[in-house]
Amino acid sequence: MNDKTSHSFRRLLETADRRYEEYVLSDERYLGMVQFLDQCLQPERHGCALDIGCGAGVISRGLAGKFEKVIGIDGNADNVTLARSLTDDQKLRNVYFEHGMATRLPVEDQSVDLALLNGVFEWVGLNDKGENPQARQIQVLHEVLRVLKPKGILYLAIENRWHPRTLLRDPHTHLPWVNAVPRALANVISKAKTGRPFQAYIYGHRKLATLLMSAGFSRIDKFVPFPGYQYPVCYVPIRRRQESLDSIDRVDIEKVQKVCEDADRPIDAAAAVARMRRRAEWGLLGLMAHDLALVAEKP
Repeated sequence: MNDKTSHSFRRLLETADRRYEEYVLSDERYLGMVQFLDQCLQPERHGCALDIGCGAGVISRGLAGKFEKVIGIDGNADNVTLARSLTDDQKLRNVYFEHGMATRLPVEDQSVDLALLNGVFEWVGLNDKGENPQARQIQVLHEVLRVLKPKGILYLAIENRWHPRTLLRDPHTHLPWVNAVPRALANVISKAKTGRPFQAYIYGHRKLATLLMSAGFSRIDKFVPFPGYQYPVCYVPIRRRQESLDSIDRVDIEKVQKVCEDADRPIDAAAAVARMRRRAEWGLLGLMAHDLALVAEKP
């Protein structure tokens, strides 16, 4: 293995942590997302799905039963190898994996009905060329627009910059305060700690919607994936207060509890739902959510 071997792939090879392996590779991990996306798409628009930054291909395989063709793209060759192997084991003939970058997708124009950036958007800004991370992220959004069919859908899930824990410590670089201060000061902190500028940009839901609109997307809907975008059970809309509250009241608490326990991330699901409800009552649901999911349409 070299230094560019992905963390997940390296840990799978080096450890006997079966619980971790089951969590990373479980094809049931994203069933909530698949069901949600199925509702977002029109019945006739289940032709091709594109999973950008597909990792081990868990989401790609989860979409196999809903789409005629699923393409997984990843910039790490180890991930592509692992995804192909796992998919071959399941004999899925409509799922394909390619090595490629989000800034230059190896996909034809207007050929995709659904594109996904699940926990990927924050990473596409990382580069050694000194390019502005946000500019690279917008470049990726333009690439997604290029490959989407008219009225095609982008699903983008990411951590919320303004969540209290995220403000204290960035979940990607583990640097303190970089999300709480302006980007220029975040660069100072990062360079002092790592010798590199801060490039793992995340945003609040309003800024994300602005970026999507500036890139050319329309009809942007915002949600809180609960209990998180890495293992979503349900999606609470960030809309009018009563609509959010009604959605929260329909959360299956027992199912959330089980999903978190299976992922070895146990929580008090009832207490978590109660906190989310209080935030919605106070009009702070979008601001205080740990994770965000946006669905945007190509005009």
